[in-house]
Amino acid sequence: MAGERDEKPRFFVAVHVGAGYHAPSNEKALRSAMKRACVAAASVLAKDSGGCIDAVTAAIQVLEDDPSTNAGRGSNLTEDGHVECDASVMDGDSGVFGAVGAVPGIREMEMF
Repeated sequence: MAGERDEKPRFFVAVHVGAGYHAPSNEKALRSAMKRACVAAASVLAKDSGGCIDAVTAAIQVLEDDPSTNAGRGSNLTEDGHVECDASVMDGDSGVFGAVGAVPGIREMEMF
């Protein structure tokens, strides 16, 4: 229609790199991981083909594959030296959610 503009979708993406203490010497790596996660989520949202859950999934994959974060590969280890992960996700529109806790067997980081 006349007078309407084709506007790009507007959104805001924020992430964190896990709970607990993060050494100041790790700040550069953590900022890089957060930026890459935000870019991954934003690219999904900018395409109009993916929804919020797809964007969240893209961000989480970046963070969990980065050993500098306290998530996925970089998780704190159990007393016996293994990774057990907790996760949850919720669709804000519908309220549908899912969660898991203490899941073993996730691709573990190599121990040095």
